[in-house]
Amino acid sequence: MLISCLFCGMIAVQAMGVDVFGAVARWTESIFSYNSEIDGAANTPSESPELREDEEDIPEEYRDIYPLLEERGQARYVLDVPDGFELTDALLVVQKSSGDIAFEVSYLKEHEYLSYSISQNGYEPVLIYEKSAEPVEIYEHNGVSHYVFDNNNSTVAVWSIDDLEYRISSDSDSIDMKEIIDAFYEE
Repeated sequence: MLISCLFCGMIAVQAMGVDVFGAVARWTESIFSYNSEIDGAANTPSESPELREDEEDIPEEYRDIYPLLEERGQARYVLDVPDGFELTDALLVVQKSSGDIAFEVSYLKEHEYLSYSISQNGYEPVLIYEKSAEPVEIYEHNGVSHYVFDNNNSTVAVWSIDDLEYRISSDSDSIDMKEIIDAFYEE
């Protein structure tokens, strides 16, 4: 009863605008959530511009997201897909009211998967991730903290740049998550 009252009180305080549950990067034994503190206004995209000639070598699955990111002045990172993985799905959603984006691309190699996502949610925490009891590893690269952890036989890496949250997830033993992260920053 006491715990229920405390929890309800915390929810009420949160609803009044006090960030009771907030943290820049927090995790418990079973969840991880990443929230970057951002100053500034949300982006409002117009219609997606066409790709320039110098961008025609962009993989097909990134052709919708690239112009949006460029229009917003955001960095554009393409997942360096290891050999043998084939594209299975790519999805881009732009929220009509806010212009926030959600993008996910998935690959498969036999019974192993690899996925990459970009999420934007008005400078608020976007996703909460389940994780194993093992500690979160913080991998610093290119001035960015990447949070790497395990969950249900998968390795997950999440990081935030500006107001975008990035995630890579795979259950493949042949993938070195740090190598995948390093490849993001190569030109």
